[in-house]
Amino acid sequence: MFYKNDELCLLNYSILENSLNIKLECLNKQSLEYKDLSLNTLKEQESTQVNKKQSIATLHALLENQNLECIHGGKVILQSSKGKSFKDNNIPLMLESDLLNSSITGCPNTIAGVSYPCTKVVSVKGSLSQKKVNGEFVILQELISGSLTDKGVP
Repeated sequence: MFYKNDELCLLNYSILENSLNIKLECLNKQSLEYKDLSLNTLKEQESTQVNKKQSIATLHALLENQNLECIHGGKVILQSSKGKSFKDNNIPLMLESDLLNSSITGCPNTIAGVSYPCTKVVSVKGSLSQKKVNGEFVILQELISGSLTDKGVP
């Protein structure tokens, strides 16, 4: 607050929030400039916080105990080998070579009435992490649809 070219500070008062049950108005140019600066700073902080919240999204590793099915409902048998030493809640992670060539059981797929089941995972390139663990990429849950079976479907 400014009064006759002097600056007066009210402790714990915010002109933006009208704190301390005191309502003050900005009347002179210097006070208005200060209020505008404070409002702009507050808006910048809010937008920065939104950006930070959006940037903390993470992808999750596929774990050995999770259920994975082909598009037809066949069960993919998950068995971690190279990922065994890396665990989440004592459950091993699935790495690239662990999922590649994994067996698929119970796929009911048919073509023209002839059984044509998915039998194994043949490509995992679309579901890999950007960083390697134990010399291999981790399989990510959110990208698992990028994997292919021997019948060419996710």
